[in-house]
Amino acid sequence: MLQLPIDTYLNQIIEKIFLDPPLILTASPGSGKTTRVPAKLLEALQKQKNNRKIIVIVPKRLAAVSAADRIAKENNWELGIDVGYQVRFETKCHPQTQLIFMTEGLFLKKVQDSDFWNDIGFIFLDEFHERSSHLDLILGLSFERKILESNLQIIIMSATLNSEKLKAYFKNFNFIEIQQRPYQLKTIYQKKSQSLICDSFFYENLKSAALAASKIAQKDLLIFLPGYPEILKAQNILKPLFPTTHIEFIYGGMTLSEQNRILNKIQTDRRILLATNIAESSLTIPYVDCVIDSGLEKCISYEKKMGFSKLETIRISQFSATQRAGRAARTSDGYCFKLWHEIDDRSLPEQKKPEILSADLTDILLVLAKLGHTDFRNFSWLDRPSADKLFASTEKLKTWELISSQNEVTQKGQFISKVPLDLSQAILFYELCANGHSAKACDLFSKLETIDSTQR
Repeated sequence: MLQLPIDTYLNQIIEKIFLDPPLILTASPGSGKTTRVPAKLLEALQKQKNNRKIIVIVPKRLAAVSAADRIAKENNWELGIDVGYQVRFETKCHPQTQLIFMTEGLFLKKVQDSDFWNDIGFIFLDEFHERSSHLDLILGLSFERKILESNLQIIIMSATLNSEKLKAYFKNFNFIEIQQRPYQLKTIYQKKSQSLICDSFFYENLKSAALAASKIAQKDLLIFLPGYPEILKAQNILKPLFPTTHIEFIYGGMTLSEQNRILNKIQTDRRILLATNIAESSLTIPYVDCVIDSGLEKCISYEKKMGFSKLETIRISQFSATQRAGRAARTSDGYCFKLWHEIDDRSLPEQKKPEILSADLTDILLVLAKLGHTDFRNFSWLDRPSADKLFASTEKLKTWELISSQNEVTQKGQFISKVPLDLSQAILFYELCANGHSAKACDLFSKLETIDSTQR
């Protein structure tokens, strides 16, 4: 098994996990925290004959599948028995499986079952720097449960994390910081300012960077792009420049077999890997020594005037830029070509703005209502949403008849909260079924899921 920087710290980390205070763990990109720490904890529990479950929350389903699969292979365990995963529409675990990787959305569906909560002894919140609204909700739910029942342990993990807010939130905590980059990383900036849209100017810069990278890189070239449409466009532009080079895609809708074919490299020829931010963290891509970073990503934002969420392209944070660059120096010295001027670094936000402060809160508040948290404002928020946003989302749930005037979940809300779809889609699915169109509704949303998976 490949030696990783985290390995020499594992005993110290496990010792801290078995103490009562929550643990905040930061470690350099590529250190191995996502796979090595939960696996080591499972070994320790098995020696103690402790059958409490370990749940690892990861931001994206491909990361959940990849991490579970990698742990199984590294430890000669059976995937689905010793270690497993649960993501939307796909589960590979046994009732006795003790280590389970899970996406945020699915966890929030399952946590509404008290029996599920009772089985959990350890909950990892991985890549916490991404600060999705679901991740913030899980933190609050877990912390409140820990206060009530001290047999639950919380472990926060990230490579790039401003930990001061978490320290103030927990008050009593343990903290381990591991900053150990095993290989050198050289950063190359371009002489022009960053392009904020993927136009012809953007792709010309991408072509120039790819040609320059091909002259100095010895291994695979990993290119970060905002989304799947940009991946397809980049493939068309780069293929004539590299006619004999394999060009592969890494995105959220990949199957496990596709993922294994790409990530478990067999051939020795250099490849170009076009990826969304799914490859930014949690995935192990071993044969890469050069990254080209567009500095862009797609995120969901709530449009107040229109009343719905939209997907927009934005600049990444400094934390994300560090994560992406770190992919190039995991197993050897590497290079990172940034498609922006060095001066642009100064205007990058240090970290992502917590999604909870800008996103639509209706799905979050419905989960709280179902779990009996009717005082939305006084929930244990890490970043408390504004009173106006809480009021607007609460009124919307009442208009949709999902909660009562006392913020208690209704029968309709109970049904919709069990549907494995986003809230707006779940409501539409409910209405279609209620009006006798169940078969068409199932067909429609299965097709929407296929389309949506390519955007992740």
